[in-house]
Amino acid sequence: MTVFYLQKQKRSDYVELYRIDNEAVQVNVMDLFIHQKWIDDRLVFPKNMTKDKFISLQSVWKQRIWTPDTFFKNGIAGDLTSENFRTNYFQLYENKTVWMSSRVSVDLVCEMDFSKYPHDFHFCNISLMSLSHRKITLNLNWEVFQLSKRLFNTDFEIKFVRRWRCDKTYDIGE
Repeated sequence: MTVFYLQKQKRSDYVELYRIDNEAVQVNVMDLFIHQKWIDDRLVFPKNMTKDKFISLQSVWKQRIWTPDTFFKNGIAGDLTSENFRTNYFQLYENKTVWMSSRVSVDLVCEMDFSKYPHDFHFCNISLMSLSHRKITLNLNWEVFQLSKRLFNTDFEIKFVRRWRCDKTYDIGE
């Protein structure tokens, strides 16, 4: 789970990552790049096609290989597994690791209290989980990343990013 700490600010040279479309329902629309990687022993790396340690695959491979059924637990729109979500890039490595980069626009519900506006702070979780896999078969881990300095947002500034593991069990998965 990752938490973005947001602070209202006056500058107009920040990141287009968050925007509140409807303060009444406290929804943030976010454009995200999600990187996922996994090992699939069923795949065969075509060594005779390249001397590189990986090959790039087109997005049509999403229909042909297994991909995690990851979804946003606090999302009300936007989905990593949707047919409408077609912006994918794959790499297959010699050791049968698949790396998938995806772009998604997701509507996330975030708890916000605007009673102290404009002197308030908000935390917005991005909670990912698997719909059908338990943690013994699919392990979701956040890796350390850096936010690009080229991101732009007119309303909010990302103050810090914190990650942690949640091993909570739900009726629909872990």
